[in-house]
Amino acid sequence: MSSTLVPLVVPRLGNAMDEVVVAGWLVQVGDVVERGEPVVEIDAAKATSELEAPVDGVVRVIHAPDDATVEPGQLLAEFEERS
Repeated sequence: MSSTLVPLVVPRLGNAMDEVVVAGWLVQVGDVVERGEPVVEIDAAKATSELEAPVDGVVRVIHAPDDATVEPGQLLAEFEERS
């Protein structure tokens, strides 16, 4: 039985936002998360935001490490949905 990975991508937080910095992951690969649980902090201009887990599941891959500079739409992590 294969599982589908659910992506977490960098949202566009404002019209002028070209990039953000991954301030820090609040989870690690293998952690079990609940939908809506904060999983990563990102810094954009002068604001820090928390992004939430898109599903109930397990963190399978983190694509952007701490301190990485990323653009809107870029893949941050993938989650295996728990049924």
